[in-house]
Amino acid sequence: MQPLTGGDIMEIFIRIILIFATVSFVGFLAGIENKSPKNRDIIRLPKVYLVVGIVCLLFFVGVLVALLISQNSSFEDKITFYGMLVFMLLPLSILIAYFNWKIEIVGNEFIYQTFFRKKYRFKLKEAWIKSSSQNIIVVVVGKKKLYIDPHAISIQNFENIIKYNKPH
Repeated sequence: MQPLTGGDIMEIFIRIILIFATVSFVGFLAGIENKSPKNRDIIRLPKVYLVVGIVCLLFFVGVLVALLISQNSSFEDKITFYGMLVFMLLPLSILIAYFNWKIEIVGNEFIYQTFFRKKYRFKLKEAWIKSSSQNIIVVVVGKKKLYIDPHAISIQNFENIIKYNKPH
């Protein structure tokens, strides 16, 4: 093993700084958005989902481009290439969820829009919170269970309306 040169140390330092800056930026976005929701009648996923989805997608695209540029057609490279294509489904699903999923409060009802943009209309007085934790909020309306991210923007307003049955 060769000793590290000044250039190697600088490269490692720059990588650490880039990782720290990306994580800090994502945390900054989450903090700003959760403190000042623009519309309390619409519950959406936080912008962190958007940033993480884009960063992951760019990473996987970069790996795919690097594999294509390498011009190596070995079996391992083909497996890696197709594996990266499969892993690209995760950031794509995060982005789809960010743009499609929402809950909109309209009077004494709310409209729940799913990952696939299917809309369901429910009465607020029929909804109740079955469980609420740091990982998931389960809202039951009739026989339907709605699974909600507890980090969604304006989710506290929605929980209060359901708990106290006080539509705004």
